[in-house]
Amino acid sequence: MASRTIGVCIVLFLALGLSAGAAGFDYVGLRITVPLGSVPFLVGVDLGARVPSGWAFATLFLDGTGRTLLLGTYEFKLAGGDGVGTSFVALSAGIVHFDPRAVYPSPVFGGGLSYRFEVTKAVQAGLTGEILYPLGLGPPFFTVQGGWSAP
Repeated sequence: MASRTIGVCIVLFLALGLSAGAAGFDYVGLRITVPLGSVPFLVGVDLGARVPSGWAFATLFLDGTGRTLLLGTYEFKLAGGDGVGTSFVALSAGIVHFDPRAVYPSPVFGGGLSYRFEVTKAVQAGLTGEILYPLGLGPPFFTVQGGWSAP
């Protein structure tokens, strides 16, 4: 079941990557959760755009059991980058649908810290730690991301 979820995310990732440049996105990548405590292993497709104060991202997380998390994140740049990476304050909002018996998804919001760095000129990676409320996940919500970035 997990391999099917990862396969679907890779296909979505490639399809979005082909059209992202035409749509004005500066970043297309994969984002996965670090399963700590009650946080499940989720794989997500990540789309991002540079904004004057940092980055804006939209991520669709899925897992093999049908749990879904749609998360929008705005990352405000802290101090200037040190030449290797940059730190951000991350503010997030979205919807979560983890209970198959629930008719409607639940809203979720929160914030935390993020660190982004360039692996090469066109490849970017990042780490994010957030507290999301009222998500039925024990804090913190750690994610690792990586993907292609426009130079």
